[in-house]
Formats: sequence, C-alpha cells, structure tokens
Amino acid sequence: MGKKKDKKKLFYNPKNVKKALKMLKIVTETLERHNIEYYLDFGTLLGAVREKGFIKWDHDLDISLVNPKDFNKIPKILKELRLKHFYRGYIYSFEESLNRIKQERIKNGENFKEIQVDFTDKKNFQIAKVRTNKFFIFGKGHICLDIFFKYKKDEKLFWMAYGSIYSTPARPLEDGFKKIKLYGHSFKIPKNYSEYLSDIYGEWQTPKEDWEQKEHKALELNNLGN
Repeated sequence: MGKKKDKKKLFYNPKNVKKALKMLKIVTETLERHNIEYYLDFGTLLGAVREKGFIKWDHDLDISLVNPKDFNKIPKILKELRLKHFYRGYIYSFEESLNRIKQERIKNGENFKEIQVDFTDKKNFQIAKVRTNKFFIFGKGHICLDIFFKYKKDEKLFWMAYGSIYSTPARPLEDGFKKIKLYGHSFKIPKNYSEYLSDIYGEWQTPKEDWEQKEHKALELNNLGN
C-alpha cells in the first residue's frame, strides 16, 4: 500500500518485476475464474496509470475487492493458490491484525494507540496476503501481494493498514471499472482512477520516492508508531 521507514525497493530488480507480474496475473485470473471482482489499488494502481509499470521503489502489490459478498470466498482462493501455485496465503481479521501490530510495537518499544473500528465488526476480514513459497525475509526476491477488504459506511469506504484507519469517498468507484494493459497483460482498475487517486494521495501525478504513509490524504486515524 505504501512505504514504511524500513522499506524495500523491490522493483529496481528486473527479476522481481517478472516474479511480481506472474503472481499478479495468477491471483487476478484465479479471482476472475471464481467471479470475484477486484481492482488494482494504491501503489500498484498508481504505477499502472502513471509509470505504466510497477513503481521501482514500491515494496509490494496491492489489490482490493469490489463486493463484500465475495469476502468469504477468499480463504478458498488462498487454498487454491497454495495447492496449484505453491503460494503461501494468510488472512487476518481487524482484531487479529491489531493484536499482532500491538505486540510488535511493544516489543520494539514503539507507540501503539488503541483504536476503534466502527465501520464493521472487528472479527471481519481486514487483509489477506499472498507470498512466494520461500520463507519471507527482508530482501530481494520475495514477493507479497496484499488483498484489501473495504467496508462502506456513510458513503465512504474504510480500510486499515499498518494499524491505522483510512477512508475515501465511495463515489469514484461507483463509476465502475475497466481493463488496463500492464506489461502486456490486462488488469482491472477504476474507470475514474484520477479522482480516486486524488482522494487517496492528493497530487499523485508527480513521482515522490520519499513518500510516507503519514502523507496519505485518506488517513483518518493515525497509528503509524514512532
């Protein structure tokens, strides 16, 4: 979704671009085969429409799901990806993610603020992660794709990342979706991606390698630590 202080500049390495594209293609084709709507999101969307590729200093892949009715299908999708493609998959509720982040912050001597998730039940899915079959450590060659679950309340879409709450107006996504070519393959993005990206990042047309999570225009409740 963005960069943290200890960020990996994953896509400076052409081998990682190839591996990431393969993963993105497999995951999205699997979703489409099960009639699950998705769209490229955050840095992956930004790269697709601005750079016409992955942002070199990004560190992961991001997609989001369109329909809440599909959320409960994702555990089955993760199992299929593991059995057919040897990708490791994890899925976390808001409650699980907050508890995990809290323990990590305490261990590292960082601040953690208790936050309220008032747009859905804390036991609902917050994020799913798909990773290559190697043990995940910081460094090149290890690809991660995040699947975000967003929840609508008061004409806004809410999600959580890094223990913080974000929201954007729901309206731009109501314009629907279209296909875009990325490295010769087709992926879905919002038709009104310009307004959508503006709601997330503000001025998004100019690349900014030192961008950080706290600069998110969509940030509602900041819990990004020290």
